[in-house]
Amino acid sequence: MPSRPLIRLSDVARLVQQAGGWMAAGVTPTRSDAEAIQSIEKIWATTKRGEREALVSRIVAATPAWSNREQVDRLTVEWYARRAELNWGRLRASHRTDWAAEVELDGAERLRRARDQGRGAVLWFLSTCSSFVLMRGLASSGESLTHLSLATHGSPGGTRFGELTVARFHRMAEDRYLERRIVIDDVRAPGYVREVRNCLAENGLLTVRGDLAIKGAGVRVPLLGGAARFPAGAPTFAFHSGAALLPCWAERVAPFRYRVVVEEPLESPGGASRREFAVAAMERFSALLERRLGESPADWEGWWWADRLLGGKDFLQVRR
Repeated sequence: MPSRPLIRLSDVARLVQQAGGWMAAGVTPTRSDAEAIQSIEKIWATTKRGEREALVSRIVAATPAWSNREQVDRLTVEWYARRAELNWGRLRASHRTDWAAEVELDGAERLRRARDQGRGAVLWFLSTCSSFVLMRGLASSGESLTHLSLATHGSPGGTRFGELTVARFHRMAEDRYLERRIVIDDVRAPGYVREVRNCLAENGLLTVRGDLAIKGAGVRVPLLGGAARFPAGAPTFAFHSGAALLPCWAERVAPFRYRVVVEEPLESPGGASRREFAVAAMERFSALLERRLGESPADWEGWWWADRLLGGKDFLQVRR
């Protein structure tokens, strides 16, 4: 992995926003959460105009079949409204009192069945809603979680400064629901792979994000009429360890109400090689993402990197 720059202005700006938001969340009563979120939306309407235009451009670039610009504009407005609620929720969850929102879990029995087999489970999740919501829902099962993440997770600039400050601040809301975090500092270094293997050998539950845009990752599989390239780490870990591979995702049901769903495990075809299993699993994972985009497109955080994930191919119109 190329060496990261020391610092960028985007990380400094994010850290200032985080600190201000964290302090505001600490003194705002929970009964004022709705008003706080409305305030965030108003601030963003002024400060994020350029970013909103960039997001629209990314969605258009990723889905050139979307000829209806008005539809993309509406999706962007809803996307930011949901991000405002989740941004406030992440700030709330960074405090000891946590966030006063309901997160229900559908599929806890699938986690228990996976643990009963004694080889652990890889929880392969979509970037819907927010990772801290998903982890809160999964943790409600009473099972301990280990999360695999990049060192720069949460740092917009991808810098050393961001890794040490912004990323750590961002992870506070997630870490309260985790037993452990395995950090990938360099994808070429084998250390994190050994940690993953040990986690699964100890019958642990490992959460892995599956729809990041990582250059050269995996193989191309169908998505929305075109093709996307997903990282193959999760199915590879499951194949070599014998762990269950469980897709999962979160959805916003209503204001301050979320649901986390753990799907049935993706089984390996009889006699399949590692690559064959990975391709079959990624095709089903992609179909799940397509279904979620059809049902609730504003939940997907991945619109911000969709143009890189989808590679500029022709895609079908997402249903509204």
